[in-house]
Amino acid sequence: MFKLDIPPSERRVFTISNFFSLSRILLLPFILLFLGQPVSSRNNLMLAALLLIAVATDFLDGFFARRLNQISIIGRIIDPLADKICIGAVVVFLVMHRSFPEWMAVIVISRDVVIVLASIFITSKIKDVTPSNIIGKITVFFLALLIISNIFVIRVVQFPLIIISSICIVLSSVSYSKRFFSIIFPKKS
Repeated sequence: MFKLDIPPSERRVFTISNFFSLSRILLLPFILLFLGQPVSSRNNLMLAALLLIAVATDFLDGFFARRLNQISIIGRIIDPLADKICIGAVVVFLVMHRSFPEWMAVIVISRDVVIVLASIFITSKIKDVTPSNIIGKITVFFLALLIISNIFVIRVVQFPLIIISSICIVLSSVSYSKRFFSIIFPKKS
């Protein structure tokens, strides 16, 4: 494969922030389990609690990484990967079992696959992992809101969230494309 130039301060694996990122992936089977259950007050309450915990871990991993100076190479990989795995799995489930728009699922998953492949390519070239940017994080936030509105059938906000999420996907795709091309084809000074 390829070897990364990792400073000693970023080689930590067992950190609070990485625990929060991994816990999001570990919550996924339980989220899917409750999504597959018949709709009831109890199931909706459990599902809402699990989704709230998953969203909270997405905030907490970054918060603790910065606050406790625990930014690590593993964290820069696991956090966005956890987002992509969770969002992708839930979106596929919702397309198959609920009423999530198929075209939106294709866009979300295609974008994430392209980002992962481009990240692997960039990492092989610069021997470092580029962190997520704010536009990508905002996109994940609105996709999470869209997913939640679909799960709990909050129709009044679904169309606006589809529009906002679509705009965010386009903006983040442009942003990540610019970053990709600036790294692959750097300007000569």
